[in-house]
Amino acid sequence: SPDKISIRVVNGSHSTEKVKNSKGENFKGTYSVKPNEVGKNVQVIVSANINGVTQSYAPYEFRVKSIPIPEARFGGQNSGSIAKNTAAAQAGVFAVLPDFDFDLQYTITGFSILYSDRMGDIIESSNSSMLTTAQKDLINRMTRGKDLIIKDIKALGPDGVPKNLLPIILKID
Repeated sequence: SPDKISIRVVNGSHSTEKVKNSKGENFKGTYSVKPNEVGKNVQVIVSANINGVTQSYAPYEFRVKSIPIPEARFGGQNSGSIAKNTAAAQAGVFAVLPDFDFDLQYTITGFSILYSDRMGDIIESSNSSMLTTAQKDLINRMTRGKDLIIKDIKALGPDGVPKNLLPIILKID
């Protein structure tokens, strides 16, 4: 959460911070908190020593929620139909967190496109969020009524935990 707690410091005083249910690190005046347990609030307790007298402030609680698994999108969609020229114009796959409280970014780290015809299945993979030349060629070969299947979608979030995302199935229109 991008919340802040401010403490007024006057000459001859210093403050201490104690955080329950977390591991905290102090970075040049900014305190970064990583919760030990999701679903359990983090409590920040601040006290200040002012001219030899310690004054404690009321604890401040932060609600802790897990980061949901994002939705993969191609051309702004994760299902339905897509015009062939719109599909061919896309640069890649991206991830979104609809209706989440914070603006967090997930990075797509890989995905595959499955192309099927009477000759069999062809799978082309990318190790990034961007379409490869081979994947673009598969999309350009698709005809109206074919399914564009994007699968094996991997994403990395701000917590550093890799996630497997649900496939995208779009009918070429």
